[in-house]
Amino acid sequence: MNEVVTEGGANSEGSDSSDVQKTKKIDFLKKEIENVLKGYNDKLDYNLKRSSRNHHLTTLLGAVITVLSGLNINYLFIDLGFAFKDVERVTILIFGAIITVLSASKNFYHNKDLWVIFRMGSNQLKEVRSELNYYLAGRPISEVDLLVLDSYKKKVQSIINDVNKQWESLRSK
Repeated sequence: MNEVVTEGGANSEGSDSSDVQKTKKIDFLKKEIENVLKGYNDKLDYNLKRSSRNHHLTTLLGAVITVLSGLNINYLFIDLGFAFKDVERVTILIFGAIITVLSASKNFYHNKDLWVIFRMGSNQLKEVRSELNYYLAGRPISEVDLLVLDSYKKKVQSIINDVNKQWESLRSK
């Protein structure tokens, strides 16, 4: 029996019970890898956006504080008849408080660290997916080894466990 594993993992011809078991394991592995990859990619996108937004806003507000502190704005607006210095002082105080809150949220949520964790997990899963697809490419289902499929499942589970441990470690800080 020389059936070839197709893209979806199905056989091109009828199969015996061992071939059905192999096909089910192949389908399961491919679906599990894609589902976990989707979850990791969603999480890494979210954390990258949060981390970038936090970083850019903190940098921008810090620059505004620096410029406002360095300018003698009261001197520039002396002819307007009001004390702009009070507005400047309050603005600097508010921006400083916002930076403090952003810094605290950065240290609490760890978005940058989570982005790296999910990126690494995603890259490792893509590598396993590539290895699995290469192993299956053009190989008749009768020549697919269940032990090899089990080793791919163990690799996937090991990646998931590693990402979970890193996430748990980060959350317990």
